[in-house]
Amino acid sequence: MEKEIFSIDVGRAALRMAMSETREDEDRLKANYAKEGFRTAAVNFGGEFLPSVTKIVERAMVAAERQHIVTDSHVGAGTV
Repeated sequence: MEKEIFSIDVGRAALRMAMSETREDEDRLKANYAKEGFRTAAVNFGGEFLPSVTKIVERAMVAAERQHIVTDSHVGAGTV
């Protein structure tokens, strides 16, 4: 039986992914989370924060769609 994943688990995984320092660290986390039933994606961004918010959301949506975490729909976009 698979362990139920709660929103707090998703938040913790997202923070750990965001704090990964290298691509190798990111890949290791992704592999470990996959074993736990999580589907993950990561994306890099830089620049000033406020003007970057739109780009951050857009890149997160594209990454989630490419990794088949969400569907390419308004529902999938809302999930991100």
